[in-house]
Amino acid sequence: MIDIGTGSDVRQAGLRCALLAVLGLAALVGVHPACLAAQVVQAPSGAARTQLRFTRIFGSDSMQIMHPALSPDGRWIVFNRPQGSDTSNLWVVPASGGAPIQLTSGRHLDFNPSWFPSGDRIAFASNRPSPPGEGRLFVMTIPFDARTGMSAGPAQQVSLEEALFPRVSPDGRQIIFHPTPARSNSLMVVPSVGGTARTVVRVDGTVAGGGEWSPDGREIFFFAELSGSAGRHLMRVSADGGQARQLWSMGSTTRHPAALNATARRVLTLFWPHLPSGPAEEVSTFEGRQIARVPLHRNMYASSFTPDGQSLLATVSEGAAPIRVVPVAGGPARSLTEAREYDWPTTWSADATRLAVGTRANGQWTLLDVPIEGGQAAETAMPPEAGSSANLTRDRRHLFYVATDSVTDRKSLHVRRLSDGRTREIAPDVFQKPQMSIVGPGGFPYGGAEVFYFGRRGDRLELRACAPEGEPRLLRSFPASFVADRNGFGVHGERLAWAEDVADSSALLVAEGPNGAPRRVAMVPGRLSAPVWSPDGRWLAANYSAPGARPRYAVLVVGVTPGNQPSAPPRLIEAGLLWGGSLAWLPDSRAVTVVGTSGEGNETDIWLLSLREGDPPVNLTRDDPSNMVDYSLSPDGRYIAYSAEISRGSSIWRIDLQP
Repeated sequence: MIDIGTGSDVRQAGLRCALLAVLGLAALVGVHPACLAAQVVQAPSGAARTQLRFTRIFGSDSMQIMHPALSPDGRWIVFNRPQGSDTSNLWVVPASGGAPIQLTSGRHLDFNPSWFPSGDRIAFASNRPSPPGEGRLFVMTIPFDARTGMSAGPAQQVSLEEALFPRVSPDGRQIIFHPTPARSNSLMVVPSVGGTARTVVRVDGTVAGGGEWSPDGREIFFFAELSGSAGRHLMRVSADGGQARQLWSMGSTTRHPAALNATARRVLTLFWPHLPSGPAEEVSTFEGRQIARVPLHRNMYASSFTPDGQSLLATVSEGAAPIRVVPVAGGPARSLTEAREYDWPTTWSADATRLAVGTRANGQWTLLDVPIEGGQAAETAMPPEAGSSANLTRDRRHLFYVATDSVTDRKSLHVRRLSDGRTREIAPDVFQKPQMSIVGPGGFPYGGAEVFYFGRRGDRLELRACAPEGEPRLLRSFPASFVADRNGFGVHGERLAWAEDVADSSALLVAEGPNGAPRRVAMVPGRLSAPVWSPDGRWLAANYSAPGARPRYAVLVVGVTPGNQPSAPPRLIEAGLLWGGSLAWLPDSRAVTVVGTSGEGNETDIWLLSLREGDPPVNLTRDDPSNMVDYSLSPDGRYIAYSAEISRGSSIWRIDLQP
């Protein structure tokens, strides 16, 4: 079976789900190394054109740079520098250019720096107060000497609650933060000198990132994903607390909030997956009116406004992610592609002798069909409108892809016969949610004889399957709001499985056919997501997050009869992971693979978890120090192919918005 989620979706949502919240979006979005000239960008019809000027401020061939933030006086830029899986320290660099200065040190995780309005203190999230191995983050502050660019004293803990995305109030007396992981539906405020935190807002859904203060400190703006509604919504709430009000709805699951500036009332959003024209971000007003479309250079990601809201700060990550292959039965990994681009594995051939790899060549997205045992790769011609969404079928006869209309944001599903180039539209209007998977038996996201997709019909979404040369068949119809709240569907023939939240617990449901009544096969405290059927249809596996203040990940497995009744009680299989996802079954239905982040140093690896009692978890990539960006299990269960991220330095850029 083939899932129409794009390769970039998989890279984004498949495995570093924990670190995305901490580190921000992975900077895979593609900078020409010396672009100092101004670019004129077409604004909406009737509006003035916006001139963009790109200026490189600082670069390093050894540093990885994340979360740059300009000081209130415009003299300094603070950022965090990740160094390995267990260290990220704060640094500053003069905004006019110069040598960087280290502010914090040691094997700690320091993230999300935010300036005090006075410019003499910096708030940040850090695991410094956390016991070794736990990795919990809290709000901290550190004094800063603006004359020398050095720290003026030790860092101090501010919050007792776990926290991300601290932002300091205009008077410097309070800090708003996103509590994690237990209260992802809320924002909290704590005195900047420490003390008792209070919840300022809760939403029916999820708060997407942190909040921003209004210039007078009376209101807080934030993004949220609301239950029963697709896309992100810009919200406003009184700093004293109360009911949040919606200001603007993106209405699209492909736009992701990157930054807010309440002074200029501007929003920065990232298009993900990329637009057909290439990677881009957009600056809009708080009411949703477009100000500028910002085309991003290679590997660039703009992540913050300058204090006046008239410019952006962006980072460029120089690096690559070659494909490596490791035997499931054990053995060393070997490289399948060279370390030139951010490559990702897509479809295996039916006999598991070839792997289709998504990559970029000559500035264009392309697919390479690579022999596993070595040899020349075959390049597949890509339709220009396909972007990075194309996927080969296992027999290598057809190409599925999603085209996005840049004006209406409508997505359509197409299939191309490679022998003669004949292309037909399967569905004119499909619904995609990057963090929602639709997978067939085994959990293979690409392969087999059918593609799964949600097509729009009025106020409902129809889950359908379609063979390359066949007609779509209806699996089940759902209200659009129901699908927007789900995080994954597992398909096995006519049977569907999904998870539903019930208060502080989750239920695993199974239904057969378009009209079959759903049956509950498991109910557990905590959260379930993205269920996957075993190849033999006798088992369901799902991602499980334990309740409580500390994150703990496991795989829940439950036996299911052909009549969709529980045949074995649910049980949890653990490997000591904080986070995990991208489940895939071995062909014999006796074990699953999963990519996960361990508690010690936030290391990301691919694991093999056996269903047999007493079998220990096996770390398949323990000898590879690189970050695992995505992986794919071969259909015969012999190999794991994965993207191995390699950093080669980065730089900070300023993008001036000049009307």
